[in-house]
Amino acid sequence: MYYKRNVKKSHTSVFKGKEREYNEYVLRSLLYGQKTTMEVARFIANETEKHRKTIFSIIARKRGALNRLSEREFVERLPNKKWHLTFKGTATALTLVNDLEMILRMIRRDLQVVDLRRKLKFLRLILGRFFKEQMIEDLVNWFQSEDYWQALRRKTEQLRDKGVNIEDMTEKEFTYTVLPQLIMDKSAKKFFKTLNADNL
Repeated sequence: MYYKRNVKKSHTSVFKGKEREYNEYVLRSLLYGQKTTMEVARFIANETEKHRKTIFSIIARKRGALNRLSEREFVERLPNKKWHLTFKGTATALTLVNDLEMILRMIRRDLQVVDLRRKLKFLRLILGRFFKEQMIEDLVNWFQSEDYWQALRRKTEQLRDKGVNIEDMTEKEFTYTVLPQLIMDKSAKKFFKTLNADNL
């Protein structure tokens, strides 16, 4: 369930106007793994053929792309000075790519490890009393599969199509909205598959 709160809101969307292009490039760049600001700028330069120093000044300034995406909790800066996607940022970035299968093959493992650690904590604290240990282990394995990433992308697109303003959701709100739905969908799918097999 999504509860709307007044947090980190802005009158200007990060996905509208002249800054949209850079914000989307930043999210896509971090799908390939954690990056420093300069590494993000280098990725965008390779994609756009624009000068790296110009891009760096645009994304690194006080109201630049990284700052605004961080305010909206799409990205976080780690102690090692590298940026990485939040769960909300990962889900949103997946909706920005066309060839998802190619991206999934190229996504670096550090993204998956950070993302998996966040979901493991969620499962242990929230679902432990409802789910048996084996069910949790099955879900952990699923989180590392292509099917999960595809499901995450579809669920995010469904929310957006229903008019949910993902930008105004905190990372926690987004996680508590999307992750339980993914888990329920996965569990229901497995249940009906087992039920059908038993009736054969």
